[in-house]
Amino acid sequence: MLQTTVDLGRKLPAIDDSFFKFDENAIDNRLRNDIAHYKYDYNEVMQIITYSSAKEGLSRDTTYEITFMAFLRKMLLLFREVHSMNHVIKALLYHVILILKKDI
Repeated sequence: MLQTTVDLGRKLPAIDDSFFKFDENAIDNRLRNDIAHYKYDYNEVMQIITYSSAKEGLSRDTTYEITFMAFLRKMLLLFREVHSMNHVIKALLYHVILILKKDI
């Protein structure tokens, strides 16, 4: 049976020998989920982000810490990866329209 609801963290190992090599350090599914679901605390004086990862609810059994500068670096890496992927998609679209002359 085909499972369509798979976490991003489990999808990455399924990509086999892709021509598009991405920086795996740029993808931090735990950090993304915790920030998106407001499961973080930010200490402005120390510039430390403390986030907790729990599958359901607001449980904060296990916490992780990252400095604000490390967080910014991760965001820049992720932006670079998404920007590169955008160029690949755009190039494929141009190829289909201009070279293959297909209607979209």
